[in-house]
Amino acid sequence: AANPGLTAKGWQVLPVDYNHPNDVRYKLFGVDTVISTVSGQAQLSLIEAAAQVHVRRFVPSEFEGTPAV
Repeated sequence: AANPGLTAKGWQVLPVDYNHPNDVRYKLFGVDTVISTVSGQAQLSLIEAAAQVHVRRFVPSEFEGTPAV
C-alpha cells in the first residue's frame, strides 16, 4: 500500500512486487534514476528490471560513505 506520509507531501508512491519482474519493469518505465533502499533478491530484481527498461542511473543500497564536499 502507498505510504500516506509520503503521498501527503506530494510524492508519487508506487508499491512494487519484486517477485513479479513485469510489475517491476512497468513501475520503472520512464524512470531516469533509481536509488535502491532494498537489498538481497529484491535489489537483484530491481537491478535487472532497471537494466531492461534502460534506467540511466542506479544507486545500490550498499553504497555508503561520507559525501565529498
